[in-house]
Amino acid sequence: AWPWSSSTPKGPWGECKGTMHGWNHCYIAGLICMTQCGFTHMTLDTVCSNTNGRLGLSDDGECDGFYNCPVDLDKAITIAGAKGALGAGAKTVLGMNGVRFYAGAFGGCGAVDKLVDDLYKSKLT
Repeated sequence: AWPWSSSTPKGPWGECKGTMHGWNHCYIAGLICMTQCGFTHMTLDTVCSNTNGRLGLSDDGECDGFYNCPVDLDKAITIAGAKGALGAGAKTVLGMNGVRFYAGAFGGCGAVDKLVDDLYKSKLT
């Protein structure tokens, strides 16, 4: 197992299984953790770099266990700032490559769902 893979996951994403597979992650606006299990993380790295305006890639390992409220792919991509053709393409590629999104449990998942919805709606305008 790689040092960033875990046989006991910290959150709802489960184990990362596969030869030379491991978790990578990054955060969107400090509210959402984007994570992917795999051998390479090109898809995740590209979105993390574009979203966070830095040259760095995603970080090795799982999301912090605090980020355990599932977030819909469409909402996460919109909050990340991907719109139009770029957003549609990102949704397709991220969905096909098993990238998942979780919000931090600030006051419980019900409260976070409302916060995510409000942020999503504000990005639509």
